[in-house]
Amino acid sequence: NQYFRVYKDGGQVVDGGSAVEVTTPYAHTELSELKFTQSADVMYIVHPSHAPRKITRTSHTAWSITEVTFVRGPMQDPNTTTTTLTANARTGSSVTISASADTFVATDVGRLIKLHDGYAKINSDGYTNATTVVATVQDNESGVAELAPSYASNTIAFHEGDPSSTGLEHNDRITDSAAAFIDQGFKVNQKVTISGASNGGNNKSTAVLIVQVTADTILFAPSVDLVNETASATITINGALTADANFSLGAFSATTGYPGATAFFEQRLVFANTSTQPQTIFFSVGGDFENFTAGTDSDDALIYTIGSNQVNVIRYLSSGRSLIVGTSGGEFAVTASGSSEPLTPTNAQIKRQASYGSADIQPVSVGNVTLFVQRARRKLRELVYDYNSDSYLAPDLTLLAEHITESGIKEISYMQEPDNIVWCVLNNGK
Repeated sequence: NQYFRVYKDGGQVVDGGSAVEVTTPYAHTELSELKFTQSADVMYIVHPSHAPRKITRTSHTAWSITEVTFVRGPMQDPNTTTTTLTANARTGSSVTISASADTFVATDVGRLIKLHDGYAKINSDGYTNATTVVATVQDNESGVAELAPSYASNTIAFHEGDPSSTGLEHNDRITDSAAAFIDQGFKVNQKVTISGASNGGNNKSTAVLIVQVTADTILFAPSVDLVNETASATITINGALTADANFSLGAFSATTGYPGATAFFEQRLVFANTSTQPQTIFFSVGGDFENFTAGTDSDDALIYTIGSNQVNVIRYLSSGRSLIVGTSGGEFAVTASGSSEPLTPTNAQIKRQASYGSADIQPVSVGNVTLFVQRARRKLRELVYDYNSDSYLAPDLTLLAEHITESGIKEISYMQEPDNIVWCVLNNGK
């Protein structure tokens, strides 16, 4: 209960005469719900009521368990309401984020917020009320801890498009001879403020809308009227912290629930099944297991929700030829659309393989098959790929002795040596 000890070569590991013991958040009543996956000396472990953690071994006697610090996600779908968020600063550990309508709850502490071009994490004591939280700004995709870019330089010049005397729409722009606008984080359609220009006509203290950005030029909407000014004084361009309805909240939190299944697949760490997204699978960035920056590049993180006519809660993930997804209503396989391609955000597909339904029990991989317990906990099935049908089959392994599992299977485990045996712990204690 709330700790683990370590065994090696048939004996308990001790250090200085005392058993190596590490405190965990898991009660003994929660052990059967733990799911885990391992990469060398690091094991990721999940439970629906606890934030994901990783157990790390640095020597036989040095073990630790820490909460996983996720990078830039995973996030829920973007906001689709008229509610807006406003931050009072672009950087720092005490940034107040205010919502125009009730958005936050007390269990949101530790939850990520994606706002403007950055991310913030609600502090442990950061919940104030339903419209106000205090958060710490995290690194954005450029590796800078800011919600919106800020760039100060004396290489910036102002250029007026069609002069006001013509009565035509303007095509004003600012240029940077250092060609650093994109490197500094400015993007198309970003609202900015400009300060530091000697000519008052250039001092844009209110937000203006960018319609185009290149490395050396920001082209403004026709309504923006600048006055020509060569580069000399230091000009500061800031991403405007205006009220913004385009925001997302983190997918993992005490409010939404934590993932109940995990696995590694094609150099990605995969999670699935939160209480609010029970049919959703979250894939990390390729080769960067705790980074969940979503995008369309081949190695970007991706989120996939099983589409079906009923809610099929994901019970387990198992990695093999495909990523096997066991749900309460059936078994699915996640693959790339091309058989020889790696999984990417643009080619992922999921197909139902069987409709038996899976119990909430960690499966075991034996050779090239996955052994799982059927939903009613009476049958052990073997999910195996069949080349003739190009799909997975799931024959019943208990067919010839169904009476053995009459009391229900509680847990399964696999022993490879000295004998190849699958052990089933039954509800009657056998």
